[in-house]
Amino acid sequence: MRPAQFVFAKGLFRKVSLWRKTANDGPSADRPVVYLIVFYSFLLCTSLDTVAQSVEIARLHNSLGDRRDRGNFPPDTAYVDTLSALAHAFYGINADSAFLYSKKALEYANRTGYAKGESESWRMLGNTYELIGDYTNMLSSYHRSLAIAERIGNTRLIARANVNIALFYNQVGEYDQARQLMEKVSDLCKRSGDTVQSAYVFSHLSDLAFRQQQYDTALTYARQAVQIAISAKDSQAIASFNNDLGKVLAAKGSWQEAISHYQQSLDYYHQVGDKLGMTSTTVLLAQACLLLKDYSRALQYASQSLTAARTIRRKKEIQESAKVLADIYEAKGDDHHALQYFKLYKDFSDSVFNDQTRKKIFAMTAQYDYDQKKPG
Repeated sequence: MRPAQFVFAKGLFRKVSLWRKTANDGPSADRPVVYLIVFYSFLLCTSLDTVAQSVEIARLHNSLGDRRDRGNFPPDTAYVDTLSALAHAFYGINADSAFLYSKKALEYANRTGYAKGESESWRMLGNTYELIGDYTNMLSSYHRSLAIAERIGNTRLIARANVNIALFYNQVGEYDQARQLMEKVSDLCKRSGDTVQSAYVFSHLSDLAFRQQQYDTALTYARQAVQIAISAKDSQAIASFNNDLGKVLAAKGSWQEAISHYQQSLDYYHQVGDKLGMTSTTVLLAQACLLLKDYSRALQYASQSLTAARTIRRKKEIQESAKVLADIYEAKGDDHHALQYFKLYKDFSDSVFNDQTRKKIFAMTAQYDYDQKKPG
């Protein structure tokens, strides 16, 4: 807990203790106390995390200097990289801002002939399209990024774009294509000695095995990813991989251990103000608590996740939050609310990926593969 949180919490618990002295004895007397603590703790973390994010975004804005206020200034590679960094900072917070800075980075990269910046800008555009569930433009952006990266021979960007495309194939159940791309990336990492990217490859291979219900294999890959991230002292990667590890443990029935890993991730995401990370982790916590039949906590986490997912326009987490809420209410025997959230889940399932979109995307992929194989 950070110093500001500690001071606030200490004062809050002192006030709550005084309140309890005046309350009636018995279990029911404690309920408002618990709810008050949860409510104020959530507000506190949200406000402090927003400040942390704002500081980083303000730092990036300041690093642009006053040139952005002048119409005709000579942009350079550092300026393009900062715009891409701003797009990355807004990813998971505000899709409109992420789009704005990605497109600005692409514009200036084109003007300066900065191919590396073009490739990264297209990739960030792809990430933002993925955020809002526009998979057609997402895949198109990733392929543009990959084509530029291959043209300039940038191994790191080639690996990143291939990973993004592989993750999409994995998500839609095209496991053979996903594995082929992951193996290609793994080979690139070995040749370049990129251990950090290797950890992400292990993470993605874990998810691939998880989706195919190969839980022992998934667990091995997930543990390898976590160990590499710990050795590299990469806190962001540790949080991400802890969620991967937790998912596999939950599937194997180790729900309490899974919750422990999820909580470590959530603590990190709160600390750095990562709204997308918080959203995805609270869904996982809700699912684990549901399996433990702790419906109160499951409902709390799922409701938080749905609210946050709607705020950042994250279709995937809206869909998952709605599904777990439907399952919670069904388990509680509340058919009215179960049906309400199941309808929301179904609506987003249909909108996230329908047959027409699927055909269009795979036609686009086939055309890209054909263009790559054409001579000259």
